[in-house]
Amino acid sequence: MIVNDLRKKRILILFLSLASSILLILIRSYFFPHSFNYTILYSILSLRLSNNILTDPSVYFLFLFTFFIIVSLFSIQYFLQFFERYQYKAIVPLLINILTLVSLWLGQYTVILPNFYFHLREHEAVVTMIKSGELQPNESQRIKLENHIPYKIYQMQLPPHYTHLSKSGERGGEINIVTDKDNKAKIAVFFTSIGKFKGEPNYTALMYRFDPQVSIENHIFGVKKMTYYVWLLDSLKINDNWFWVDVIED
Repeated sequence: MIVNDLRKKRILILFLSLASSILLILIRSYFFPHSFNYTILYSILSLRLSNNILTDPSVYFLFLFTFFIIVSLFSIQYFLQFFERYQYKAIVPLLINILTLVSLWLGQYTVILPNFYFHLREHEAVVTMIKSGELQPNESQRIKLENHIPYKIYQMQLPPHYTHLSKSGERGGEINIVTDKDNKAKIAVFFTSIGKFKGEPNYTALMYRFDPQVSIENHIFGVKKMTYYVWLLDSLKINDNWFWVDVIED
């Protein structure tokens, strides 16, 4: 009788772990290419600010994630209590939970990295055009920032055959160039998504730094006409020159 009860408990924990994991990953994909930090923050604010929580997937994600954490705690308890008796069978639910957490945390890179490498030659071609002066910003493209900002930012429309490289602008294909006071390019910003975070601008972007000594974190201020504060939710250094960032402006 006790053996049957333990078997039923193991099957129940396994089922709940697997079901909640699959649903979580499916809802998480709705927020790609944003980071897991963005997903959690957005979901929490949605619970407070959403007009209709029944149609907001972020609210479902938050409740499901809470349920998933509870199931994970039961999985840990079951593993610690019955590992000697069931060995590898006792770790299966916990292993599912761990792999799910990793997938939730790193899931955006399954979209970002393939897209980056697929279009790398085109991105590099645009960078070469900027370096050669073939693409050069002018004052009519400049974003007006507060005077204490030690650099300038310009919005530049890409040639028609490169517009798919950035989501910014009314027609798409608009990138931003961060320069020093002498208009020497420091960073090129290719927007992979543009949106509104509960009324505030947010974006994900691929950033190319022309000088490896330039700090990406210190030059995202003002990229989308921001005048107050920036939240760098997540970033990934792809190589010495290329970075991916997830940003909210406040």
